[in-house]
Amino acid sequence: MLRKIQLTCLIILSYLGMMVTVACVHEQLPDLYAQCPGPSDANLIGAEIFFGPYENERYSNAADTVDIKDFFLVLEFVPERLTQLSNPESALPWETFALSCLPRYNFKNISNISVILTAPFNGLPIGTDISYLLESNEKETLAEFRDFSSMDPFLGLYLKPTPENYSQLKTRTFIFLKNGTSIQLESSSPILQTD
Repeated sequence: MLRKIQLTCLIILSYLGMMVTVACVHEQLPDLYAQCPGPSDANLIGAEIFFGPYENERYSNAADTVDIKDFFLVLEFVPERLTQLSNPESALPWETFALSCLPRYNFKNISNISVILTAPFNGLPIGTDISYLLESNEKETLAEFRDFSSMDPFLGLYLKPTPENYSQLKTRTFIFLKNGTSIQLESSSPILQTD
């Protein structure tokens, strides 16, 4: 009987040792995102707009005054995941994705996005589509943006021209969906200081 208990303990400890070794000791990977999952197919079901800079644990609002060099717009997409995350390279149940992985989505239902002025801005009248004035980190304007695959849930945009001093951007953002509907978001930026 003692022999059976010792053998059972040895098997359990061996299994535990193997789990710890595989889970904690990995070769150094040159690609930091090698263990992150691929993008999940998703439909957009909602969105929010925030304005930077992000300070004191909050985004800027319409009552704030911010320097134009610190100003940016963030579109946060709310996805409805159509496919589940999976790790086809993982054969063992304790191998998981890194906690630092930002989820990525292939948005299947977004057609395009337009940002329309609801108040005059920088010499442009109400109703002007300013999507060509908003640029991503990759230097692609929102007007040119048509590939909504492998996206982060956040899209950061920067205003290309320098506006007049103490101006405020008031907009209505339309996210057009492939089924013919749209999601509309009203927003007012902080007051933009240029000097």
